[in-house]
Amino acid sequence: MNALTVDIDVKSSSSLVNYDRSSTVKGSPTAAGIGLDEDFSFVISNYGLDHQGGAVVDITIDLDFKKDVGKTDPYAYPEFVSVANFVKNYLTTYPNETDFWEILNKNSPRPY
Repeated sequence: MNALTVDIDVKSSSSLVNYDRSSTVKGSPTAAGIGLDEDFSFVISNYGLDHQGGAVVDITIDLDFKKDVGKTDPYAYPEFVSVANFVKNYLTTYPNETDFWEILNKNSPRPY
């Protein structure tokens, strides 16, 4: 076996946090032990906004964690609700509602 991958999916109805989310951990053997690759994603479903005359969108956000995140401190993982709030605020306050979606995305800041 070259690697082991574990996926955990959480539906929004199963907790107080109202986002479907998924966590993936892939462990691969290395000379120093097991190397871990971790990522996390969540969905903001049915989000309504006024851009380009109005739209209801599903937004999927994929995060790749830094190597060894949480290895010594489990609280080092980013708190994802603040990321969701940042995205919602960006979309709500975007200055030009007629920009193509691709331009809106290209203009977005990358704070994380």
